Amino acid sequence: MPPSPSALDTMTWTWADVTSLAPLIQAPLQPIPQPGCSAPSFWPTTDEAKRGAAELVYPLKEARKSVVVFTRHLGCPFCQVTIQDMYTLAHENDDIHFFLVSQSDTETVDSYLDHLAITKWFPHITITTVPSPHPHTLYSNWGISQLTASSLLGHSVIANVAKLAKEQGIKNTTTHGSRWLSSGAFAVDERGTIAWSHVAKSADDVSDLKAAVAALKPPKQDPDRWRDLNDRDDVSKRPLPPNRCLVSHY
Repeated sequence: MPPSPSALDTMTWTWADVTSLAPLIQAPLQPIPQPGCSAPSFWPTTDEAKRGAAELVYPLKEARKSVVVFTRHLGCPFCQVTIQDMYTLAHENDDIHFFLVSQSDTETVDSYLDHLAITKWFPHITITTVPSPHPHTLYSNWGISQLTASSLLGHSVIANVAKLAKEQGIKNTTTHGSRWLSSGAFAVDERGTIAWSHVAKSADDVSDLKAAVAALKPPKQDPDRWRDLNDRDDVSKRPLPPNRCLVSHY
């Protein structure tokens, strides 16, 4: 008697979890791009392109500001939190181009996104998916490395997984990719220069995408500061030099 569909789902999920913990062979790691540096461009090799890898070239042809998000494996609850943040911020900032770099191919990412409520809330939002399959060269080019056992399975990580499930109902789902590969995010200005960067130090170290967006906005002017500067420029408010007074001439 063949197993029931629910049993097959459980078997697939379990096998995906097992394979996601297999040793990860990654392309040579490059330094993390820091603010002020040029964003790395990536063109996949013929072999990588056959596996679905896509290019990411800076500066963008349309000279737009962008946020590049390297997610954890699909199915990770922290990956879902990151994607929810992306859609919310993309809705609020239509002048910024959002890129979602994933270990999975475009078809798998699209299928995963279709099952998230956030994509139903913002059906008009388009986020560009950039697949980076094995050996995850795009991750490596931007300094996204592998996690250690403690930063993947440590007590605080497990506690935050349980917290997400309890407070927001976000749980582990079918795993696509390696659990060892870390995550990160970068803000890139219209000239292709890094304005903000963050690479996760643990599985639950979710990038602050609000900070990434803020780094691409012009600085807010402090009205009190300008008032002080205006007061300094007001000649009538300048202190008089010693032994001098104002004299009216008729």
